Amino acid sequence: MLDTVDEPIDRIYVVDNGGVLRDQHIRWPWDTNRIHVADPGYNLGVARSWNEIIRANIDADWWVIACNDIRIQEGSLGQLRDIMEQSTGPTLCRVVMGNEAGWGNHFGLFGVNAALIDTVGWFDENFISIYFEDNDYLERIDKLQRMGRTINLPLVQSHTQHIGNASWKYGDDHLGVDNARTWEVNGSYIGTKREADYEPDPTAWKHPSVKRMRNTWKLPPNNNVK
Repeated sequence: MLDTVDEPIDRIYVVDNGGVLRDQHIRWPWDTNRIHVADPGYNLGVARSWNEIIRANIDADWWVIACNDIRIQEGSLGQLRDIMEQSTGPTLCRVVMGNEAGWGNHFGLFGVNAALIDTVGWFDENFISIYFEDNDYLERIDKLQRMGRTINLPLVQSHTQHIGNASWKYGDDHLGVDNARTWEVNGSYIGTKREADYEPDPTAWKHPSVKRMRNTWKLPPNNNVK
């Protein structure tokens, strides 16, 4: 995936949920000062990882999030960049995978801006560790659109390839067992949200807005706090 990036990158933020970079030598395509690897020591889950990428780079105007097992078609990132920079409202721009259009139309490679997060909310971290977090986000968007909210959902048509799809490996290994479990548990969870028509739980804590996080992090230190 890194070798197929053909656009300048301000910063690359890697969430290494599997700890695969600890003992490997990676040939980074850019100045390593632009790269940060977050190694949480365990699997944060997809939704929380996406949120972490945004929160850790909160001052960016918009973010591109990618799976590590794709090959990006030349020019696709440039099209995504143009769309994100020209967007004036909440925008989710997805890059279509050429060999798996259904999967790629979700969240293999996509861009989001601050207006989208502040309109739709953050990705739901109750989905552990994978499956249905993308369906959930699209369905929350759909409800807002039915309520009259304007949300931009452009697609970049491409022949970007999904070359691994490790999350779909089933079998007797621990990954297959874990995936079967999370598919069932997350499927049940999103079912309860659908039954409630995505009405938020009034007791649930919500992440602060991007605007509030930006303002809070820029406050001068309180010297009276010990």
